[in-house]
Amino acid sequence: MKSKLNLFCYSNIRRKGFIFSTVFLAVTATASATNLMSDNFEGPDKLITDYHSYLFASFPLNGTSSASNPSLNWEGDSGVFYQQGNWGYSGTPADWGNQWFFRFNTRNFNFQDVAISWKYKSAKYGENGYPVESSNAVDVWLRYQTQYNLYAFQFDRTDDCFQIKRKIPAQGWSGPSNLIANKGVYYTLPTDSAQPIFGAGIYCVTWKGVQSILPVSEKSKLGFPHLAHDAATTYDFKVTEKNLSNGSVQFQAYRGGVLFYSATDTGRNGISANGEKQAVHMDAGFYKTVPGWQASWGLPITKAGASGFRADNVKIWIKNFSVDSLSDVNPTPTPVPTVIVTPTPVPTLPTGNVVVTSKIVRTWDSGYCADINVKNVSNQVVKSWSASLTIKGTKSSIWNAVGTQSGNILSIKNASWNGTLKPGQILLDPGYCAKLP
Repeated sequence: MKSKLNLFCYSNIRRKGFIFSTVFLAVTATASATNLMSDNFEGPDKLITDYHSYLFASFPLNGTSSASNPSLNWEGDSGVFYQQGNWGYSGTPADWGNQWFFRFNTRNFNFQDVAISWKYKSAKYGENGYPVESSNAVDVWLRYQTQYNLYAFQFDRTDDCFQIKRKIPAQGWSGPSNLIANKGVYYTLPTDSAQPIFGAGIYCVTWKGVQSILPVSEKSKLGFPHLAHDAATTYDFKVTEKNLSNGSVQFQAYRGGVLFYSATDTGRNGISANGEKQAVHMDAGFYKTVPGWQASWGLPITKAGASGFRADNVKIWIKNFSVDSLSDVNPTPTPVPTVIVTPTPVPTLPTGNVVVTSKIVRTWDSGYCADINVKNVSNQVVKSWSASLTIKGTKSSIWNAVGTQSGNILSIKNASWNGTLKPGQILLDPGYCAKLP
């Protein structure tokens, strides 16, 4: 494979009183990729497959297709998958009988170091008989072993975060029972050093937080930088998954061809819903009581697996689904070492000197989500900030900030990574969701 080096970007970053400059180089490959699977969903409208064509299995095993499955590409234990108008289509809850989710995986389990790409559009959460919750999301599955042992990239969530989660089989474990979801525990992975704008250690990145790097083609779309949810506006996504030499697995996500997210699983660094890291649960031996427990389940998934999609309470459409060998597609940008350019101390101010505003960006019958903007209105750098907002309902989640509620007052303060604001700087990525009475 032939390749060439191109200048990718140059940026100045201010941290701990010093200004750093980083140059990124992009490697552009000229060879064509090896396609492992593709489905354009073209042709007459039809049923692709549904949960009636799936043979269920007891935990921790995975089910499989029945002999009656009409699809050579897809199988699933929940929902109905249609081909409609040259798209793959989820249908609505009325189509699903007693099944609660759209959940289908590829029948091909041979995807290891690959790039998975698809075109996507969706309706509004809560339409057509769906309930809606602040945690609802659309996932693409990565390295799928079973429905209990997988990675899920949640790229369309009601709270506007996007994140990679590692799910580990947990039925019968001795840890907190409230962490179990569908017989597994999810761990959100932190971003790694290749994450644009924010760098490493972030557990929730939002579309608003990365809007400045998204391509011009995205900026004209309805509701930018958020996804439109109008059943018409389309988006091109790609996720790469690759094994690293130290046994970790790295995932990188692209929207409109631009890298907007990067995270790495070390087998220790994921964080559960109660804030405890995977390392704590492993070291405590919580998983040893899981029936059939295998030590490899607690490590990064380095072997090949399937892909697929899961949707909570929303209609989705998929097109141009493709899986290509990563060894043949464009490598991702690699940063060169960081060098100190100007060691200039940054002055500090006490907490405060900020103006905080919020705007509701998504609503449904029982709740809403809002963006929070924080602006430094002083003429000096602030190292931390806090404020209070009057909100309706009860906070159900908050991201890129720390918040507590008393009555209708939501008190917020900076997270550990976003307290420093330069004069005039506006922080765009915090937000919250709330339930209405």
